[in-house]
Amino acid sequence: MSYSDETKVTVTAVNWDKHQHYQKGQKRMVWLKLYATTPTDYKIKTMNDRDFRTLMLVLCMCCEDIGSWSGELGELADTLGFATNPDGLRKCVKSLSTLAEKGRLHVEGLDVENAQEPLKSAENPPVSEIKVDDEGFDAFWEAYPKKCGKSKAFEKWVIARRNVSHETLTAKAKEYAKWCAKTEMETRYMKNPATWLHQGCWEDQLDSPMSSSKSLQSAANVLKDFHG
Repeated sequence: MSYSDETKVTVTAVNWDKHQHYQKGQKRMVWLKLYATTPTDYKIKTMNDRDFRTLMLVLCMCCEDIGSWSGELGELADTLGFATNPDGLRKCVKSLSTLAEKGRLHVEGLDVENAQEPLKSAENPPVSEIKVDDEGFDAFWEAYPKKCGKSKAFEKWVIARRNVSHETLTAKAKEYAKWCAKTEMETRYMKNPATWLHQGCWEDQLDSPMSSSKSLQSAANVLKDFHG
């Protein structure tokens, strides 16, 4: 599904009451709370920098209207630091869909469940018409750290191959495997290969999980920059 910068969107923070803080006599929140347990929250620790920044800025924006923000996708993307061209809007929707999947935001106006599917066009024929080599998938499958749902993963791999080479997919799968090993991630928490392909995760920047002090400092810096 494609979107324009005029697409109407509403984002709502989950568990907004945990972030609320009002000064006496004021109806509008002037700052929000982050708990000391934030850095040890597994879903926070495994976020990439882009999604963490998106979450922090969305929480700031939600201060404007008691836990939610409504407006046009272009305005939202620009505030969150994404370009307002089609590629920037796609990345914005992807970040929001990831946060919705992690249970951090509710998003209305966007099809977040299918946000990662490549846009259909004359250059994107049906999966059955795409000719791919099994050898390329076998290399990807061998490199990917979690082995489950192979047939479903193959379907998503074929779709991904519309836009990216099998060499890139395999190389990125190896990077993800190294990242999982470095962060000592349990297999049950790793993305299923079909999910990884469906969400276009080869585009993600994998950074080491932030330490407690780095998480809090990052949050402070984001809030400081947002409020000027």
